[in-house]
Amino acid sequence: MIVPAESKGSLQNQLLDYLLGKAQGSPLHTCFLNLLLAKLIPFNKPHGIRVQSLTDSGVETLLPYRQQNVNHLQGLHACALVTAAEFASGIALVRWVGLSRYRLLMRELSAVYHKQGRADARAICECSVSWINEYVLTPLQSQEEIEVVLTPKLLAADGTPLCDVTVKWQIKHWVAVKKVSNMDRVEC
Repeated sequence: MIVPAESKGSLQNQLLDYLLGKAQGSPLHTCFLNLLLAKLIPFNKPHGIRVQSLTDSGVETLLPYRQQNVNHLQGLHACALVTAAEFASGIALVRWVGLSRYRLLMRELSAVYHKQGRADARAICECSVSWINEYVLTPLQSQEEIEVVLTPKLLAADGTPLCDVTVKWQIKHWVAVKKVSNMDRVEC
C-alpha cells in the first residue's frame, strides 16, 4: 500500500515548510519555528536545541550548555553534540526540500571528537540552493529515493571545532513510501 501525499501530519509538514520559508531574518517566525520543532521532535526538547539563524547558504543551531547536555566530566555529552549536528543537517535539507513532498530518514551518523565543550555549542550546516538543486532535486526527478551526505560543523562559543560529524540522509518521495500495517508486523 502506498501512503498518499495527504498523509497523517501533512498539515504540520506544510506549516513547517511555511515557517522555514519565513524564518530567515525574522525573529518572530524563528520563534514559532522553534516551538513547532519542539512539538514535532519531542526527543530534542529536553536538550533545548534550537534554530538560531537561517541563511541562503545554511542553518545555525544552538546546543545550550546545561545539565541535561553534560557528561560526568561536565563537558557537553557526545550524544548531545551529534544530536545537534543531525538536527542542523536535517533542518538544512528540509528547508529547501520540504516535508510535504519528501520523507527524510537519517541512515548513518558518525563523529570524530576533538575537544570537550565547556559552554554553548553551535552546529552549522551549509547547504545552498545550488547544491540542493544539483544533488537532491535534479536526481529526485528521475529516482524515487536518493542518499546525500552532509557534514555539519560543531563549534565551541570561541569557534574552536568540537567534532567532525557526517550525516547520511535518505530522501524519498512520499508516494513511494510503503505503509506498514499491523498485519505486516511479526511478533516474536
